[in-house]
Amino acid sequence: MQHMMTIRLGDTTIGFWRYLALWTGVVLLFAAQWFVHDALYDGPMWSVVGYLRWLMIEWYTWALLAPMVFSLAARYPIEGELRWASLRVHVVAGAAVTFLAIVIGASVSHLTEPGSFGQQLGQFAGKHVAMGFITYGMLVAIAARSTSSARKRAARWRPASLPSNWHSRACRC
Repeated sequence: MQHMMTIRLGDTTIGFWRYLALWTGVVLLFAAQWFVHDALYDGPMWSVVGYLRWLMIEWYTWALLAPMVFSLAARYPIEGELRWASLRVHVVAGAAVTFLAIVIGASVSHLTEPGSFGQQLGQFAGKHVAMGFITYGMLVAIAARSTSSARKRAARWRPASLPSNWHSRACRC
C-alpha cells in the first residue's frame, strides 16, 4: 500500500493532491479575474503564463501557511468567554502571517521576475496586504465553521450509539 501524503487542517485531514487542486482552483479564479480586469480597463496585458505565475506565487504561499492558520484558529477559538482575547491574538497573528506571506512571495518572485528583492517586496506589500488579512480571516472562519460542524455531528450521533437501556444502567436508584 502506497503512503499518501496528507495535510492536516484542524480536525480535517485532506490528501495532498486534493489540497493542491483546491488551491489551484483559487489560482485559476484569480488569474481569470485579473486577466479580465486588465482587458476591460486597459491595464497592462501579460501573457497567461505571467498571470498564472504571479497568482501561483501568491496563493500557493497561502496554501503553505494555511495549516498554521488552522492550528492557530483551533488554539485560539473566537467563541465563548475568551473570544475578545482570541480576536486580539488573531489580529496580531493575521499581521504576522500576512507579513510572512509577503516575504515568502517576494522571495520566490525574486527568483522568477526581474528586479531586486526589495522591488519584489515593495510590489507584494503594495498589492497583497489587504488580501492577506482577508485571506487570514477567511481561513480562521473556515476553521471555526469546520470545528463547529464536527462538534454538531458528534453531538447528533452520540445518543444513537448509546444502548436503549442506558438510563436504567446509569441510575440504580
